Amino acid sequence: MRFKKTLLNYVGTLLPSLLVMVLSFVRTSVFASELGLGAGGVDALFGTVSGFIHLAEAGLGTAVITTLYRLVAANDHTKINQIMTGARYQMRRVGVLILFMGIAVGIFAPILVNENPFSFGYTYLIWGIYLLRSLIGYFYYSPGPIVRAHQNDYKMQVINMPIQVITVIVEIILMLNGADLVILTIAGMIVSVIQIALSRWYIKKLYPWFQWTSKDQMDLSTKDKTKDLFVHKLSQLVLTSTDTLMMSVFVSASAAGIFNLGYRKVFDAVTRYLQQILFAADSSLGNLYASETKEKKLQVLNEQMDITFFLGAVVIIPMYLLAQPFIFILIKETFDHLFLTVMIILTYYQVTRVAVGTAIDLHAMFKETKMAAIIEAIVNLVLSLILVQFLGVTGVLIGTLISLVVTNFWFYPYILYKQVFDMKPWRYFMKYFSLFGITVVAALIWQFILMPVFITPWNSLNTLGSWFIGATIITAINGVAFLVLFWFGSQGFRTFIGRFLNLAKEAKNRVKS
Repeated sequence: MRFKKTLLNYVGTLLPSLLVMVLSFVRTSVFASELGLGAGGVDALFGTVSGFIHLAEAGLGTAVITTLYRLVAANDHTKINQIMTGARYQMRRVGVLILFMGIAVGIFAPILVNENPFSFGYTYLIWGIYLLRSLIGYFYYSPGPIVRAHQNDYKMQVINMPIQVITVIVEIILMLNGADLVILTIAGMIVSVIQIALSRWYIKKLYPWFQWTSKDQMDLSTKDKTKDLFVHKLSQLVLTSTDTLMMSVFVSASAAGIFNLGYRKVFDAVTRYLQQILFAADSSLGNLYASETKEKKLQVLNEQMDITFFLGAVVIIPMYLLAQPFIFILIKETFDHLFLTVMIILTYYQVTRVAVGTAIDLHAMFKETKMAAIIEAIVNLVLSLILVQFLGVTGVLIGTLISLVVTNFWFYPYILYKQVFDMKPWRYFMKYFSLFGITVVAALIWQFILMPVFITPWNSLNTLGSWFIGATIITAINGVAFLVLFWFGSQGFRTFIGRFLNLAKEAKNRVKS
């Protein structure tokens, strides 16, 4: 049953997400040509600053979901209603705090943008609308965690995906007709209200037993779990968001625009799509980790690890070869090859760490990993601040990469294997380094042998059509090669694919009958 729900989450999430990803690339190209890279830098910067203010949430949403997994397994509807009512109450209090923090931070908004393309007044206006938009989810809270805890994420795509598609299309139309950043942000705010309203209505339909309780019956116990979660939220935000902030302050708004409209847009879109493949099983894993034996958990973790390494190898090599020309096609600007290489390594790690990261989160091991998260954030900030002075935008990413290597990379597997499985993680590291080495060798063979001999003599990859043809050939050959390698070399990979094929065969037989 868990695997079936995982498969439904895959189908319900991935196919629509592919359409949204393609449309988002069109939006990026239109944004760069109509509003400019400077506007893209300001847009990304305010998203980053908004993220830091939202640290006031302190991981409450994650605490609610991890609590609900066990309550759903116990079928305790009364307690779920109490937890969700308590979460709504706490979210509204957080919203008030964020409002005042946003007003205070907004005073300094214009000076955070080096070579600001907008006036001070216009910059303040954009920030004010950003702030209002970010508050909607706190004061108009949706009981979405219930759906996730029940392993039914795919059901929400009936609402979420059409809205995302319509939103991107409307934004493209608005920009082509002269809309500026203010109009786009207001449109996004309106869409957020509509999406939450529809979600609340649909969730009530899915779970008729759900209802908000009275104030004296609500359960506020989840707030006790947020102390350690806050540190992890801060560390993750430093990892994903300070790059934009430092580029904007120490380089220029245009550099931040190239990074966010070009590299981050492309890499985040691909990474997010891969993570949706992997995270589609999260709710099922949450149920599994709440109820299964240690041996079963380890088996599933190994299967998930094999899938992450397979996807990392299949996708990262084509990205290494194809990202630079694609970004130039999108926004007509790129950074150097060293910058691209560091981005590739960071992306590979983000994909291949999903199995361990998911297990850490679902076991709620936030206290055990808190110190590693603190050290990671400090190292990231200090090194990025130093290296940006000497290496510019590339220095920021190198600082991020080093911070991950010295903390997250080795400590998270160590603590997971030690405390959950009573094992040393040497098998994990052996697998990681061997598969990473194979991926690096394969990338070098492509770059120095296969590309010069079979691709570049007839395809320059400088137009969208030629790029698409080259991308199809490279991705197909690389995918088949690693499929064969993992099929014959990975038991976990074969087990997962076998279950997937059996379930598909079962569904096909049902249709026939």
